[in-house]
Amino acid sequence: MRVAETIGALCVTLLGITTIALARQLPYEAEYGPGPGFLPLWLGVTLVVLSVFLVRNALQERASVAPADAEADHSQGFWQFAPGAFAPWLIFFVSTLAVSLLLERLGFALSIGLFMLVTMRWVARQSWLPTIILALATPILLYLAFVRILMVPLPLAPPGF
Repeated sequence: MRVAETIGALCVTLLGITTIALARQLPYEAEYGPGPGFLPLWLGVTLVVLSVFLVRNALQERASVAPADAEADHSQGFWQFAPGAFAPWLIFFVSTLAVSLLLERLGFALSIGLFMLVTMRWVARQSWLPTIILALATPILLYLAFVRILMVPLPLAPPGF
């Protein structure tokens, strides 16, 4: 399995390099703000950087796995979940679906805040304090980044927030 992870990480690296090369053909800036090459360029850079960590982790784990452990790792099927592992995925799927359906009605800030609250508390199983802090900070930071810095309009709730 470690070989597959290494190959997958190298494919992500190739995808990132290709994305960077194609994004460089587009204008980085436009008269109104970031141009069409801005997002693909930084997405490609992010893919390359993260794939370096994936390759490193796959190679380190490959070296540390004993042959007996490698056979035990293959005995578990691909679609087999550990006990209780299916519920967090279901909660994440339903909350993602709810955000996409309620974004126009609740607005960006409230929808993303509720999404963070649900996923941090019941999927990531965090305590209430970090959950509440991230549920409040995430929409604020995204609002500042997109509306104030990048000047991208976001859906607002009927009250205007």
